[in-house]
Amino acid sequence: MTRPLRSLFSWSVPLISASLLTLSCSAFNAPPMNTQPDLQEPSPEKQNLFPADRLTSLEVVVDACFVSVEPKKKSPTFGPLTRGEVVKWLDARDNWIRVWIPRLRISGWVLHSGVEEIQDTNANQPLIPENEITTMIVVSEKTKVRDVPTTKSDVILIADKGDAFFLLREREGWCRVWLPEQNRTGWIFGRSLVRKGEK
Repeated sequence: MTRPLRSLFSWSVPLISASLLTLSCSAFNAPPMNTQPDLQEPSPEKQNLFPADRLTSLEVVVDACFVSVEPKKKSPTFGPLTRGEVVKWLDARDNWIRVWIPRLRISGWVLHSGVEEIQDTNANQPLIPENEITTMIVVSEKTKVRDVPTTKSDVILIADKGDAFFLLREREGWCRVWLPEQNRTGWIFGRSLVRKGEK
């Protein structure tokens, strides 16, 4: 019984050695185990970007403004944003405002009481990915797009049902939208619009 074991052992050692040699040789071609994934941002040619200066600027007016993942109190948070930091208005829901945070290059929800609208004179505002901006769909036929948010103002465009516009701001039932063909903003009464994906 000793002899077959020795025979088996002597035959298996070269096989194990050959396997280890194969593994160690292929390891030279393998990438290092502890490298971080390449997190380079996509080039502007690969994603649609929107000028940030077309969006309303908000300034943080509290010492520590935590950002929520969802517009509710029990949502996970990150941050905080600090007093004086400038963010961009993206959307609103109840007492929450969805903002784009240029410093972090990410969006999130903050309480309305934590920010105030300001005039941002910074000429070098970074571009924002278009997929961060809320798209509004026209649900009424022959919808009037006006110069300012009042029914007495000039009509600058008649929108058809199904037309889509980027939402830039909401005020007293009106939505400020971007009109790409005219390279300007306009106002549509909110009852004529729904958010893309909503019914």
